[in-house]
Amino acid sequence: MSQVMKKIDDRENVLKIYTLGRFLVKRGDTVLSDQSHRSYRLWELFQYLVTNRNKSFLPESIAENLWPDNDYSEPRQAVRTQICRLRKLLKDEEDDSEYISFVQGCYQWNNKQKIWLDVDEFERLYHLAKAKEDDNYLQAIELYYEAVSLYQGEYLPGAMFNEWVIPVRNYYRNLFLQCVVDFANLLKKHERYAEIVDLCEKAVLIEPYEEELHTKFLEALLATGKIKKARVHYEYITSLLYREFGVKPSQELLNIYKRIQAKSIAASEEMAALQQDLAEEKDDGAFICSKEVFRSIYKLE
Repeated sequence: MSQVMKKIDDRENVLKIYTLGRFLVKRGDTVLSDQSHRSYRLWELFQYLVTNRNKSFLPESIAENLWPDNDYSEPRQAVRTQICRLRKLLKDEEDDSEYISFVQGCYQWNNKQKIWLDVDEFERLYHLAKAKEDDNYLQAIELYYEAVSLYQGEYLPGAMFNEWVIPVRNYYRNLFLQCVVDFANLLKKHERYAEIVDLCEKAVLIEPYEEELHTKFLEALLATGKIKKARVHYEYITSLLYREFGVKPSQELLNIYKRIQAKSIAASEEMAALQQDLAEEKDDGAFICSKEVFRSIYKLE
């Protein structure tokens, strides 16, 4: 765990917000986002302000962007009511925290208030890892591991159909993919292929249709001698892409398939040569060996 992240975790009263693969707001051991089951709009407003934490909005603009199907006679009052409820829910009695500001007729997230946000930490760790690749690759690897572990899935999955989320979701998705590719390239540079296999296996569970991740995975399987597994996975991913999108294997995947075929043939020829050698070395005479070897042969038979 990075020192900054550990320092924040040590502060029990800090507001922690998880948005990748889930939505969770907690302070210490108290989960705030589960306290009210009838407050969908309340937390939607929270997500909107956190997502756009560097912007300010008129109350009418918030109502229009979040609840366009509701024809409020007084949208300003409707938003103000939700803001008051949200402030009350988030309020920390220990330090009288104020997370939402009202400045010049507009509401905005108070960026002066200390919080821990998973997307900010993910982005920070990725860029720090990238910067450490040349001068301290071992530290870079640790930072990459921390970054990818934070990405549990797409940004705010519960807000799937909200248009204002889509650009931000795409941004973090692309950042995750780039993070995995850069991490895999660093591991490949230092011939840590088994770790690439593990990394890509987890990444394709989150992004199952991203061809580049499967390509990295197949290359690492070949490098670790797992030819049969590479063949099975190649057949799986090419069938999946064709079935779901009507997409035929790319040239890069075809090139990997040729390598799989070549290694399969080489392995078969090696086995055939071994069998021939064993057949030629057949001896009908007595086999003299140690007691330990005899015991192993006996158990095997």
